[in-house]
Amino acid sequence: MILHTATLPVYVSGEREFRADLGKATPVVVLRTFQPMQVFVGGEVDKPGALAYRRNMTLRQALIQVGGYKRSAELTTVLVLRRGEAAEGLVIRRDLRTDAETGGGDLYLEPYDVVVLPKSNIATVGDVLDQYVFSLFPILRNSSLSFFYNLRSTEVQVQNQTQPTQ
Repeated sequence: MILHTATLPVYVSGEREFRADLGKATPVVVLRTFQPMQVFVGGEVDKPGALAYRRNMTLRQALIQVGGYKRSAELTTVLVLRRGEAAEGLVIRRDLRTDAETGGGDLYLEPYDVVVLPKSNIATVGDVLDQYVFSLFPILRNSSLSFFYNLRSTEVQVQNQTQPTQ
């Protein structure tokens, strides 16, 4: 806070200056810095992070700025998290696959929107297999599982074949 005291008389005592009657001074607020408006993009994108917000910025433009989406992204349930009226949260779901096929309209982003591209179900299954199966039993990563059915009996035989590691 800066006090505007240009109209007050100044008294000098030695090397120090004193202003008379500081009780009549009026405060003046000066904004020195401000938070730039941003849009945040995360999830299954190549370079997640914050983007400088531009007027009329669309969802597709923001995705292009972060390098596009990964193969593991679920394009049918893209989420945009937005601060609504009275600071309550608003969730907007977009189906980018259908929008691209039908030429559907793009969504205009607002300052401080958060765009999230979730991981697809099959990518999640792959992560679970990597974390809980292949890390515990590395030999299974290079294995194949075969089923044989014997027509002469009603039993099903399962055979696990291990392929050589390359």
